[in-house]
Amino acid sequence: MTIKQNIDSEEIQKFDEIANDWWDEEGDFKPLHQINPLRVNFIKERINLRGKKVLDVGCGGGILSESLASLGAEVTAIDASEKTINIAKAHARKVKSQVTYLHTTTEDMLSNKSNQKFDVITCLEMLEHVPDPSQTISEFSSLLVQKGDLFISTINRNPRSYLFAVIGAEYILNLLPKGTHDYSKFIKPSEISRWIRSSNLMLKETTGLSYNPTDVYKRQAVNELRSNYQLEPCEFNEVRSRVSEGAISLARYALNLNPDDEDKIEFHRQELLKIYNSCCLNETTPFEGITDLLKQINKAGLKWGIVTNKPKVFADKIVGHFFSSYEPACLICPEHVGERKPSPKGLLKSCELVRTEPNTSIYIGDHFIDIEAGKRASMRTIAAAYGYIPIGQSCSDWKADFLAETPSQIKNFIPSLQ
Repeated sequence: MTIKQNIDSEEIQKFDEIANDWWDEEGDFKPLHQINPLRVNFIKERINLRGKKVLDVGCGGGILSESLASLGAEVTAIDASEKTINIAKAHARKVKSQVTYLHTTTEDMLSNKSNQKFDVITCLEMLEHVPDPSQTISEFSSLLVQKGDLFISTINRNPRSYLFAVIGAEYILNLLPKGTHDYSKFIKPSEISRWIRSSNLMLKETTGLSYNPTDVYKRQAVNELRSNYQLEPCEFNEVRSRVSEGAISLARYALNLNPDDEDKIEFHRQELLKIYNSCCLNETTPFEGITDLLKQINKAGLKWGIVTNKPKVFADKIVGHFFSSYEPACLICPEHVGERKPSPKGLLKSCELVRTEPNTSIYIGDHFIDIEAGKRASMRTIAAAYGYIPIGQSCSDWKADFLAETPSQIKNFIPSLQ
């Protein structure tokens, strides 16, 4: 069977020219990196990905593909740009991702009569770059198993999209190279719905996502709290450097509270935590290199756990979302031991649960109270210089046993990983 090739050579050339920027989180693909956690969470909330065969069509550099694979999916990712696929393969080797990348198209997959079927197909921001998106959706139908799931994302054709995706992103803010998008190829939801029905698929849900590149910092819990009191948003780095100080300190900072306001602090702390609970996954991702480190730890047969001052309700939510593929042997919160770090009780409890001795364990932290807790528990300590280091502090002053500038350096201090 021969199927008409549904590719636009000019579109491929556009992405060839910027292929090297796929994994630069401050480069041309910064918006995709920023919204990726939200989109992965949307998919994860609707299906269990573990063990599912997933086809990611128009995968680009693999931003979504790698995230889905980290959740236990068996991911095949395809793209019509050979240069882009090579970038994706190189990054997969670097982070030891198990994604299978192929330089091919859905037309070629069907023409080869491989009869390969997938439980899930994802196609995000690709349909607006092909000549006939209805043909592509029809091909998805042929590649899906019965009762399979298809996730499509594209740009709505309306004046707002033209203003933000073309004029704003390409010509004013320079977030994307000029000419990245052709407004005439944007697709209305009604058109997608019609093509889905004509391909013998059933539309289950339609939702919208609005990306405002000037609003990244306002979506943080601290700045949302400030906005409730008509205060201007704080700079990202100002907030970041205070994260390890806890909710009381952040609430005090957010609202410029002075000692005379101490009677109000608990109210504002709870106010901040309520906001945080609603958005704590929106722009949260593991530090680059953490997933690779956990793979190596698991492969070496070592046990790892988390001891945090974060309330259990938030710790459970974040750990369950990001570390389902590398489940910790224990998660200890203040509620479990009745004390917060620098008390060593949480660390000693973790050793008890995993049946190991403190003097053969290592504790890693990005605050001096972490290192202090580790010392009190008679553990060796590693100061994580890549973490949320408070303003005015240098982690070299904490007198940890080791200092790691990146997660990948941590393995240098663990004999079993060398």
